[in-house]
Amino acid sequence: MLAVLLTLPSLRAGWMADDYFHRAVMTGSTHYGEMLPPWWNMFRFFDGNPERMRRAMDLGFLPWWTYPHAKAAFFRPLTALTHRADYWLWPSSPIWMHAQSILWYAVAVAAIACVYRRLLPAAGLAATAAVFYAVNDAHGMVVGFLANRNTLIALTFAAFTLIAHDRWRREHRPAFAVPAAGALLLSLFAKEAGLAICGYLAAYALWIDRTSWRGRLFSLAPYVLVVVAWRAIWTTVGAGVEQVGGYVDPLVEPARYASAVLRHLPLMLLGQWALPPAETSSIVLKPMLGEGFAVWHGRVAISFCVLLALALWPILRQSRLARFWATGMMLSALPTCAAFPMDRLLMFVGIGAYALLSQFFAAAFRRGEGRPARRAGRIAFFALGGFLFLIHVVLSPLLMPLRAAWPAGSRVLDEQLHVRTPMDESLAQQDLVLVNPPSIIHAAYAPLLREANGQSVPRHLRTLAPGMGRLTLHRSDECTLVIRPDKGFVAGPLDSLVRDERNPMAVGQAVHLTGLTVTVSALTPDRRPAEAMFRFEKPLEAPSLRWLHWEKGEFVPFVPPPMGATTVLNPGPPRLW
Repeated sequence: MLAVLLTLPSLRAGWMADDYFHRAVMTGSTHYGEMLPPWWNMFRFFDGNPERMRRAMDLGFLPWWTYPHAKAAFFRPLTALTHRADYWLWPSSPIWMHAQSILWYAVAVAAIACVYRRLLPAAGLAATAAVFYAVNDAHGMVVGFLANRNTLIALTFAAFTLIAHDRWRREHRPAFAVPAAGALLLSLFAKEAGLAICGYLAAYALWIDRTSWRGRLFSLAPYVLVVVAWRAIWTTVGAGVEQVGGYVDPLVEPARYASAVLRHLPLMLLGQWALPPAETSSIVLKPMLGEGFAVWHGRVAISFCVLLALALWPILRQSRLARFWATGMMLSALPTCAAFPMDRLLMFVGIGAYALLSQFFAAAFRRGEGRPARRAGRIAFFALGGFLFLIHVVLSPLLMPLRAAWPAGSRVLDEQLHVRTPMDESLAQQDLVLVNPPSIIHAAYAPLLREANGQSVPRHLRTLAPGMGRLTLHRSDECTLVIRPDKGFVAGPLDSLVRDERNPMAVGQAVHLTGLTVTVSALTPDRRPAEAMFRFEKPLEAPSLRWLHWEKGEFVPFVPPPMGATTVLNPGPPRLW
């Protein structure tokens, strides 16, 4: 009930970002129809087919610097079925769609509460852990973002897997092996993140299962078979992640994944246990504050993890159950390291973290059990306890309704990133040129948003340059604009989603689009485009071109500079609040 109450504000969150893509998949789109996958494969954003990718670039769904072989296709048929039900029952009502997501969260929390009741030594500890989990503010974003429902469904069936496994092993009821394996398969068909529950299954075999080592290994065999079968299906249907910035497939690029674990794991653990959110230095502030802030964030995360390990060590040394939760937490975090660090990926990590937190607080109220022996250690122990109490007992319940209502961040920020400039019906006969959009994702979805609202849609969308920094624009002739961003192109994490450092562009490389040819004319020291020449087939003042640029938090009409002249745009970062 508490989980439902705190996430009710998400009923008014509406659609956002990927929701518009999914809405077009389910209802059809006259503009992007040829680019959309079938509904049961609604999480296939781009499939690595060069011809399809070039067509998407030509329409404007992908920016000009996209690597044609990039692939981000996820196979989540169970989740797709729930969205299909939404668009069959109430296609124009996001409120009822959000109600279904809230229901999934309620069921997931109830299932995890059952896990705690079975695997924690006292009902009080189980209740405390369940409440901590239910009110975690990071979960508000997952509930409020319809496209993230896949995590809630995967979490629900993963919890059923752990419950059935415990009944099989502790109560010696082998019949429960079948529903345990079946629930794992359903979890994986909801989202590949369901793989994280295997970390708890492995930790169970290590710390809780008291049979022989051969028996413990045998207990994991059904899940290994399920994962292998799922991965085979995943590959057969063409799912996968290749050549995409911010994501890595551990089986395809193990070395790159290992590097990602070293960088991302401390950030994820800091985001789970304390502040700031994991995405702070990877997506939110890095484009504004640069690499230095990301380095500082990483150092703080590592220091906190060391401090937390020292504080938990007395509990871990005394309790096999505590070691189970800690091992499960760490192993479940490994799959999340294959993507950008984000709080919304912490749903599985939180299962173990909140069990440990409840045991940590219990130790604080008991003398001589789980506390450091020395006075200095006890002072640090209680200082950390007070800090964690403030985060998880005071702040989390207050922030959760806000994050559920505004899953993309503040409403002020979201309004600035969208193209909401009023445009008449003549737009349908024009190419919409966005000189410097701050978010390529919001820019790409602009035609879908307009189509969903019954507004005119441009023939093509042209995203020229990133919008978070200073740009110098020089007009060399009546049809050509040369743009040089101070930080170069593909400078931010979102920009690199479609082309990262593994596939650099070359000087002289040209991208041919309908009515426009983009040529890279200079590179940065790290081999990103530093300058690009945009040559349109018609003069820049042609009525077939509609120009907008981003300035002071909104898109406003842009007038190209006169021939031979130079214009400087310096919009600055968007306001967060």
